[in-house]
Amino acid sequence: MASVDVLSQIGDPAGSIELDEATFGIEPNTAVMHQVVTAQLAARRSGTQSTRTRAEARGGGAKHSGAVGVWPLAQSPVVMPRRLPGRWCGSP
Repeated sequence: MASVDVLSQIGDPAGSIELDEATFGIEPNTAVMHQVVTAQLAARRSGTQSTRTRAEARGGGAKHSGAVGVWPLAQSPVVMPRRLPGRWCGSP
């Protein structure tokens, strides 16, 4: 059996305790521990993702008159959500 020192609230030794070998003598499975920690962190983050829809991003709407029928200007408005950094519509 393994013996562990017990400390008081101020850090002074207050005795020792014997630990059960069947419970505390095993070798930890680090792969399973990693899976559990990763799952708990993912569960903590769930429901926090928020992306802009096409309606919420700046510059959405119909084409302006100069963009109709002219190939280099055939994109929609001057400020396109998909072309400016930080205004991408969609999930990461």
